[in-house]
Amino acid sequence: RYGEGWSLARTWAVSEHAEIHVMNYGNRPLRAKFMLTLSTFEPRTMTIRLDGKVQQSAALIPGRPVLMHPDEFRLLPGDNVLQFDGDAPAKQSTVLSPIDLTYNVAIDLLELSEE
Repeated sequence: RYGEGWSLARTWAVSEHAEIHVMNYGNRPLRAKFMLTLSTFEPRTMTIRLDGKVQQSAALIPGRPVLMHPDEFRLLPGDNVLQFDGDAPAKQSTVLSPIDLTYNVAIDLLELSEE
């Protein structure tokens, strides 16, 4: 589920920090492989963390979406927080919306398995 920092449409972040909560309802850790597509209106560096631990960083350039394939995420039982942090403030988009936006994240689950 989407946590703090997202627009109502849940596709663009409206602050420098945004979260997605990934639940593991089982009683054993899972391994998950994701592909992330990141876009931005303004140049910025994006850092991705899982439960506070840095997974990967990328320099984002407007008009050039970045595909990221982080290493497998280890999802412990319960709530796992995927955090996105950009180093530049939100900027108003005149193309998509009159609200202030920072970056876009599309997530595709590639593989999910038990440890």
